[in-house]
Amino acid sequence: MFSSLVLAATLAQVADVSELVDLDRLTRPADYVAVQDSSWDRASARGAGTEEWWANNDRGQYLRVEDGRHVLVDAKGPGAIVRFWSANPSGDVRIELDGEVVLEEDLTKLLTGEAAGFPKPYAEMTARGCSLYVPMPFTKTAKITCSAGDLYYQVHVRRYPEGTRLARWSRADLAKLPPYAPPTATGRTTTDRELRGPGVLRRLEIDLPEDQDELRSTLLTIRADDELCVQCPLGDFFGTGPGRNVYASAPMQITKDGVGICLFPMPFERSLKISVDADVRCTVEDGATRPFRFFAFYRGENQLKSHPRTDWPVAHLSGKAGRFVGCSLSVRNPVKAWWGEGDEKVYVDGESFPSFFGTGTEDYFGYAWCDPTLFQHPFHAQTRCDGPGNKGYTSVVRWHLVDDIPFTKSLNFDLEVWHWVESVMGFATVAYFYAEPGVTHGFARPTPEQLEILPLPKPWSVKNAIEGETFRDVVCSAGHAARQDLDFAEGFSNEAHLWWQGAGPGATMRLKFEMPKAVRGKLQLGLTKAPDYGIVSIALNGKVIVPSFDGWAERVEPAPQIDVDAALIEGANELVVTITGTNDKARPKNYMFGFDWMTLRP
Repeated sequence: MFSSLVLAATLAQVADVSELVDLDRLTRPADYVAVQDSSWDRASARGAGTEEWWANNDRGQYLRVEDGRHVLVDAKGPGAIVRFWSANPSGDVRIELDGEVVLEEDLTKLLTGEAAGFPKPYAEMTARGCSLYVPMPFTKTAKITCSAGDLYYQVHVRRYPEGTRLARWSRADLAKLPPYAPPTATGRTTTDRELRGPGVLRRLEIDLPEDQDELRSTLLTIRADDELCVQCPLGDFFGTGPGRNVYASAPMQITKDGVGICLFPMPFERSLKISVDADVRCTVEDGATRPFRFFAFYRGENQLKSHPRTDWPVAHLSGKAGRFVGCSLSVRNPVKAWWGEGDEKVYVDGESFPSFFGTGTEDYFGYAWCDPTLFQHPFHAQTRCDGPGNKGYTSVVRWHLVDDIPFTKSLNFDLEVWHWVESVMGFATVAYFYAEPGVTHGFARPTPEQLEILPLPKPWSVKNAIEGETFRDVVCSAGHAARQDLDFAEGFSNEAHLWWQGAGPGATMRLKFEMPKAVRGKLQLGLTKAPDYGIVSIALNGKVIVPSFDGWAERVEPAPQIDVDAALIEGANELVVTITGTNDKARPKNYMFGFDWMTLRP
């Protein structure tokens, strides 16, 4: 251990890295409370019911500026810093404990595992999110400042009772930092589904069905001493849904062979009954008792409107003490626009304003910038992201192990549903927590409608159109043309277009296509507008049909449909696009052009 803690009357829990794998400590009451400092938009302080409640300028927000440095954390002790996350670390960070500077380091190196003494996975970047899990105890004060002034950040801080004596952290303690090893479980093994106590279920293995519909519709229920403690679809319980997505984390994993493994200890006094339509294997320690039980409950909605914005109730707990230890989230996003700007809001023991106010859904789950990259880490993971971009199903999970959130009488965990556009989403979470028997949670058994995995809508396309990205005979006098997937914009046929770039005034792009017979009618064109697009003319078989089309717009968007009278001949036809200039507002002046679709209506 690289820190120690002494209490006169009671044995307080040690704030060190052993807590990252000591899951058993979560089965007992905590001797600290937890808070989070972050760069949340301070306009939200006006409270629920105001438009500012959804304010989204969650960067560059600090406690104050002091001697030219930006203050992220200014905490009173005794306490411990246990988690530090940022989406855009920059500048140098300074950590002062008890008035002494114990660490001064390049922030990017510190949070990505490149700083000396801070190895992965204690410090690591995952899908552009940078996290540090090295507990740093202090006795009187803790201050974190940074030279940079435009950060997204979150810092999780513990506060111990006054009089608690802690050994202050120093950089010399890094020499005692052990290589990370995942939690282990020992005890007798059994395939029994009804265990007699007292005891603790240390390891639960379940063979998972491969079909994702079956995996979602198969419920796992666990009762400890006749109290319902777990009620989840199988895949979602193991932190990834829908689908049997292979990954490994500290307390949960799904193996390549399709075995779900849970290492969260589950204490029981008289009995523990597991009900599920699948093969089960248990590792049990007999004779041990604990004050807290393990709970995991699912909440899902298949037809959730993204607007008006709402707070999704991940967990509303009351009446007993406990610890919040994890959350998994599954989203069905029918469009390409980003769905996860929402902040987490955690109210502990009746707070009127959350002591945890986050900076974005992906930030809470340990990554950043809505990055679709899959990743696995001991304490967070993204196990599914269909794409393109963030369209389709996404599955993410976050475990609060060293950064658990204790409560003595209540905890409300809300997650903002904050989508860039209006849509109808699928949204499902599992809340993982330890609590005294009899805790009030309000979770109900999910309905078949809530468990159904709905198909995603097919991309919209213009009927009987020639898609611009499908042209094969394309000749550019300058620059080059190729397919561009428009996963960042709405309203484009087949979600793509032909993108011509790298040319300038006078350059031409020739598009040849075949017709089985001659036909006259309305030629309809779907083109693209964007901030750096040019002005072009368009000719068909040597005749100008569009004298001037201005492609400039403030954002990437479909242009209004163009209808012109045209005659197509049997056999080879040719469209010629000529760049003639650019709008004065174009920034930068790249003279680009986008061809979405074309069709002829006789």
